[in-house]
This record gives sequence, C-alpha cells and structure tokens, in this order.
Amino acid sequence: MDIGYILLFLFLLFEMALSLVLAIIIEVIFVHFYERLTIKSDLVLVMLINVVTNPIVVTIANSFVLSTNISKWWVQLPLEAIVVIVEWRFYKNYVTRIKRPLKCSVLANGISYFLPMLVAFIISSSFGATTVFANPIMVTTDPFLRNHQDECIFSGDTYSANGEGGQLKLYQSPETPWVVDSIPNGTDFLIHMTYESHGIIWGNVIGEYQGWVNLSWQKLKYSKDMFLNDHKDNYTNYNGEINGYETKSKIVLWTFPHSSDYQVYTDTKEINRYVSRINNNKDTYVFIDEEGNKWVASPEDLRWIYVSDPENTDLANIRYFDRVLFENEQTPPRISWDYIGFMLVVSFITSSIGVHYIKTKVNIHAQQNIQ
Repeated sequence: MDIGYILLFLFLLFEMALSLVLAIIIEVIFVHFYERLTIKSDLVLVMLINVVTNPIVVTIANSFVLSTNISKWWVQLPLEAIVVIVEWRFYKNYVTRIKRPLKCSVLANGISYFLPMLVAFIISSSFGATTVFANPIMVTTDPFLRNHQDECIFSGDTYSANGEGGQLKLYQSPETPWVVDSIPNGTDFLIHMTYESHGIIWGNVIGEYQGWVNLSWQKLKYSKDMFLNDHKDNYTNYNGEINGYETKSKIVLWTFPHSSDYQVYTDTKEINRYVSRINNNKDTYVFIDEEGNKWVASPEDLRWIYVSDPENTDLANIRYFDRVLFENEQTPPRISWDYIGFMLVVSFITSSIGVHYIKTKVNIHAQQNIQ
C-alpha cells in the first residue's frame, strides 16, 4: 500500500478519535452547566451517546468528502441534524433529569460542531495565512511553509489543474488533508515552493488560488526557462538577423518559438526599442527550429521574434515546444473503499460497545430509581 494512503488512514483515525474526545468534553461540560446536571450516571449517559453517534458520523462524512466532489457542508449538516434528533430522543427517554432535551441537544451539538472551527480560525488568523508577493522572491506567512522553509525548494513553475471530479483540491498543508480551496480542471496555477514528504512532491499554490497540492497527477506546462535550458547548446551567434527591420503595423513577441502564448505590439516606439535592444546586445539568442526558420530573443526578457515574418501570429505548433510535460491522463485515486469499509466496521463496533454500556447504565439507573 502507498505510504501516502497509510498516512492519510492514520490521520483520519486520529481525527475520528480527536473528534470523539472533543465532542464528549464539550457536550458533557455544556449539559452539566446548562441543565445543572450533577449526577454522574446521567453525565456518563451523555458521554456514551456521543460514543454511539460521533464515530460513525465522522466516518460517513470523511468517506463522502474524500471519495466524491460533494461539498462537506452538504454532507456534514444533514448528518448533524440526524445526530441532534437521535440525542434529543435519547435525552428525553433515558436522561429524564434533562428538562429541555430538544434545546439541549441542538445547543450541545451546535457548540461542539462550531467551537473547534472557531478556535482553528482564530489560531490560523493569529499566525497568518496571507501570501505576500515580492518580486522576484515571494515571501509567505503560510504557517507550514514558514516552519519548513529549510526543507522547501523554490519552483516558480506553472501547472495545469488535473483533479478528480472536474476540480483540483488544495489542502491546508502536506500534513493536514483539510481542503481549503479548489481549482477548476484546465486552469493554470503557479507553484511557489515545493516540499517532499514520503516520496510525494507537494506544491505551494499562490495567486488567485492558495493552498498545497499533490503534484503527482498535475500537468507541468512548458515555460520559456525550460525552453532556454533545453536548447542551451543549440543557439547560434547573432549576425544582425533583424538589423534594419522596418516597423509595419505590429510585431509579435513569443514566449518561446511556436508557443501558443504571444504578445502583439503596435506602438512604433516600443517596437523600435525592443528591436534596438536585440541589435545592440552581443548575447542575443538565435534559435533555428526544425524547419530551418530563425528566431531571435533579447537575453533580458527572452521574448522571441520570428525573423522571416515578425507580424505572423499563426505559428503556434504543438509539435514543437508548447506541450504539457509529464502528461498523465490519470486522475488522483479516490479514497479506498477498503478504508471506508474498515472505518464503518470500527464505527459499528464502537457504537455497539456504546449501546451495550448505555443499556447497562440505563438498567442500573432504573434500579436505583426503583430503590
């Protein structure tokens, strides 16, 4: 089994246990003060009903969120509503000292659901999660990036989103699989830094979308820097290929030869300035493509001019360099059904134990009342 799945599985187990512990602590404390419930057997019953409801709800919610493209709110809120109803009926029938069972159930579950989220938001806001741009180095206050800066490597590469269900999910960090954003498939996004964890390369996404993404299934787009590096031994000396060029109506500057990305300039002064920069620089790049056509570019900003026809915009050719590297038509695998089945079994066993103890406590409680 892939180490990534093992880590995710262990994390989700930990999340389920943590969720259960927090729910028990918050709801028991709330019921104790709200209903002035002091009898230990009643508080134990409040604890046990959480043992029954919490694990299976967390498992179902995680299974749906991780295996489908359904928003977590559409999954969690209906489940929380069911929990509220179950606990309300339980309080009404078995914890008779609770005078307002429905209101108590609604408030207890609402607090246990939203309080941890509020605390996490406050902590995140305190440490900061805003990316600050400083050209050419990009400085970020991302907590994970800040704490692992010595282990991260600058990237600056552009990728094309390739996610499950039409969207690429972005996570809070490589170590916490909480979805914080999503990018529509086919959308370009910029990677600031990369981080390797257990053989998996994660990228820190900046710009319009922000978060961390597993780069294993993403499409790295070819860039002008890649082109320059790939052909560093194939350039020839500049011999005035565009010397004496007379500006017409426009000039086309390409990201790299035969790219689909280009800019059209129509301002005569700007065109002459760029052409002059090429003519006056002894390090100007000259590239000859597979058909023998020459391209020139200033080393200062690496925008290419097609020598034979500088105004032609119909030169994009996928056969050349404007390709997607590491093309991978696979999409990230969904969470394993083995995991879902195992977690449901664990939840069922946990719930069964909880039900058994509840029945035991209820019987003891009933006998005490009779006496």
